[in-house]
Amino acid sequence: TRGTGAGTSVLATDPAAMARWRSVVLLLAVVVALAAAWRAEALSVTVTDTECIHEFVPYEGDTVSGNFVVVDHDIFWSSDHPGIDLTVTSPGGNTVHTLRGKS
Repeated sequence: TRGTGAGTSVLATDPAAMARWRSVVLLLAVVVALAAAWRAEALSVTVTDTECIHEFVPYEGDTVSGNFVVVDHDIFWSSDHPGIDLTVTSPGGNTVHTLRGKS
């Protein structure tokens, strides 16, 4: 006879029920892991963007300096990254300086 009295679990005494329970838990864990991996992949985004920064230069020939930081995880894993391009233009739209980045 099985001990199904107060405080005794059927799973604790039935090996077949425990095996079924383990397989259900394992299947559920695999489904949750796959769903999480699929969602994480769905969050991967590639952005091609142009940023505009304006700086007032009062006189022709003045030196303008600056720096910027690019955080791009693909640079560290891909050797064929196209790099970052920097273009300086005048208020009239003329290109004053161009720098082509390489990975």
